[in-house]
Amino acid sequence: MISRRQPPGKFSCQGQKQMNGTFSTADGLQLAYYVDDFTDAWRKPDTVLLLHAAMGSSRRWFQWVPPLSRRYRVVRLDLRGHGNSQIPKPTDDFSLSLLVSDALALLDLVGADRAHVVGNSAGGYVSQQLAINYPNRVKSLALFGSTPGLKNSHAPTWIPKIKEIGLKQFLADTIDERFDLRLILTWSSGSSNRRVRMTQPLSPALSFTCARTTS
Repeated sequence: MISRRQPPGKFSCQGQKQMNGTFSTADGLQLAYYVDDFTDAWRKPDTVLLLHAAMGSSRRWFQWVPPLSRRYRVVRLDLRGHGNSQIPKPTDDFSLSLLVSDALALLDLVGADRAHVVGNSAGGYVSQQLAINYPNRVKSLALFGSTPGLKNSHAPTWIPKIKEIGLKQFLADTIDERFDLRLILTWSSGSSNRRVRMTQPLSPALSFTCARTTS
């Protein structure tokens, strides 16, 4: 199969099957996006919007793209300040509502009235707000590694701390906030599956995550 991916640049999405480019947000930032669609040419597929985690980028979805793009039009966004998207100035506003407006602007750009929205971690927060406030734009919602909200989160302190001690030291100091260090996961590669062995019982939520990961 020959990919019809276009070179980087700004494009109109009408009639395009594969592309990567940028678009301008309401407050003037340039955000990068990517569209992959290897569905049959005579079909009009549903759109899947993939929103990545904080300190990540759309590249995290690479392994998802081949199987999904055969059935759906797959749209990925580099959230503002991530990947190939423009970094806001320290004095610029940065809020969840802005991230939601960015996602809406991208759906408008690619001509998707509704989309299956998939969010990982911080991308899940954006996805939830998109579904809550604009339910007519969300055909289905899938979340993983994402809590229902940030009420008890330390996230607002992360950026100042990273500026103070650097990203590497921050990650080392806070790793126990993201992973349960009582768990020892031992992976053994088999011909058809992988097994997880642990020293402590898992919570139901984590059990579900591991089951999905290792199946």
